[in-house]
Amino acid sequence: MKCSSCHREIVENLTLLELFFPSNIRCFHCQEQFKRIVWEQACPGCGRKNNPALCSDCQKWQKQSSFLLNNRALFEYSDGFQEWIEFFKFKGDYQRRFAFSTELKEALSAYPHYTICPLPLSEERFGDRGFNQVSACLDAAGVTYFPLLKRKRHDTPQAGKKREERLQLQQPFEMAPDGKKMRASKVLLVDDVYTTGRTLFHAADCLLENGFTTVKSLTFAR
Repeated sequence: MKCSSCHREIVENLTLLELFFPSNIRCFHCQEQFKRIVWEQACPGCGRKNNPALCSDCQKWQKQSSFLLNNRALFEYSDGFQEWIEFFKFKGDYQRRFAFSTELKEALSAYPHYTICPLPLSEERFGDRGFNQVSACLDAAGVTYFPLLKRKRHDTPQAGKKREERLQLQQPFEMAPDGKKMRASKVLLVDDVYTTGRTLFHAADCLLENGFTTVKSLTFAR
C-alpha cells in the first residue's frame, strides 16, 4: 500500500479501516509533515495558528470590508504542506488529491447548512493544469459542491506575487450562470491556501452583492 501524499510504500501494520479504505492513508513521514491547526486556538478571522484573538491583519480587513470571513484552516503552511502543493498543484500529481480527504470531509461536516463553493480557476489556468486543485480534493472527499462563481479574466499566478501585489488585485470574480439561479443564503468558500485573504474577500464580496447573506471560508492551509 502506498502513501496518498508521497506514494512511498507503507510497511507498518494497518487497521481494518485503513485496509478497506486505503486511498487517503499517509505514511508516518507525511503524517508528521501535515501539522493540524487547532481551531479553538486560531485567529477567528483568518485561522492563523496560536492566535485566539483577532490578529492585526483581520482587524484591518474588518475596517476595510466591515465583515470577517471566519476562515478556518486545516493545516499550517509548513515545508511538508508546501511539498504536497508543489507536486499536486504545479507538477500535476493528481493522485495526491486524496492526501487529507478524511480531515477535509470531517471539517466540512461542521457546516451542514452551507453551500460549498470552491474558488474557480480561469479557463486558461484550467486548460494548462487540467484540473481545479480545490474541486479535485473535494471530489476525493466525496463532498458535494456548487460552482457559484467564475473568473472574469486570466491573471498571473498568485504564488509569484508579493504581498502588496496580492492586496492590489482587482475583483476577478463574477457570478456563474448556475450561481445566479441559486437561492441558498449561506456559502462556504473553499480554497487551498489563505495568504493575504484578498482573493477570498473578493469572492465573498461578489456573493454578498448578489443576495447571499452569510459567507465564510475554509482553506487547506494557513
